[in-house]
Formats: sequence, C-alpha cells, structure tokens
Amino acid sequence: LAPHVKQVIAVDPSSAMLKGARTRVKEQQLTNVDLRQGTIEHLPIDDHGVDVALVALVLAYVPDPAAALAEVKRILQPGGVALIIDLQPHDVALFREKLNHRWMGFAPAQLERWLKAAGFAATRWHPLAPKTARSKAGQVAVPDLFALRAEAPSPSA
Repeated sequence: LAPHVKQVIAVDPSSAMLKGARTRVKEQQLTNVDLRQGTIEHLPIDDHGVDVALVALVLAYVPDPAAALAEVKRILQPGGVALIIDLQPHDVALFREKLNHRWMGFAPAQLERWLKAAGFAATRWHPLAPKTARSKAGQVAVPDLFALRAEAPSPSA
C-alpha cells in the first residue's frame, strides 16, 4: 500500500514479523512506513489518528472481535473507514487445529452487530469468491473471503 498513500502505520504483535517487515521496507526504500509492535486490542496509535484502517485476516485470531473493532473505531478520524478482509463462516477444522483460529469465519449479521455496537455506520459486506476454492496440495477446502467497509460517522451524521 505504501506507494499509493501518504503514510502507512503497520502494527503486528510479533517481533519476528516486524523484523521481516523492516527488512522489506528498507529493501524497497519505503520512507512512509511506520512499523509498530502492538495488538489489535491495544493499537499503538493515537485517537482519531488514521483515515483508513485495514484489518486483514486478523479477527479470527482474537478472543473478542467486538472489542478489537471498538479499538479500530477509536483510531479512526470522524468519517474514516475500516476495511476488513476475513473469512466467511466455514467448518475447515485445519484452520482451528493448525492455524490457531479462535473463530471459524464471520457472518455478515454478526459483524454488523459488533460494528454497530462499536459506533460504526454504513456497513457494506461483499463476498470475494462465489465458490469454495481448493488449495493446490491435497484438495483441502479453503474458506471463502469477504471484504467489509464500515464508516466512523462524522459528528454531523
């Protein structure tokens, strides 16, 4: 995203992931990327500090997605947008057993309830694949993804 925006603040709890990211940022000479260690439940970002928050394949790992979404709302400017990419509901046990997912995907109504409780508005959910895909090795089912957009309302809204 860095070549297309003014600034990127990337947050990850893993120091190993951040180390790898720092290497890539340096190799690609990306001067507008700020890497920070933290979790989605406690983002190291000021209140109302960002225009857009991208939450990509994160919610399945957190104990309380509703609290995580409230934290995302906290960092958004009024009128800001949360973009969420995650898994649709599924029953692929491998994701819980091997990838430590706490949630087996998310239904639109469930996310809309959590987003509304967090203070978001204008939620739009879109599936990203019409049929379940298959991995290349072993024909293991791979859950479908969705993209969701939600707005942090402006004070006048």
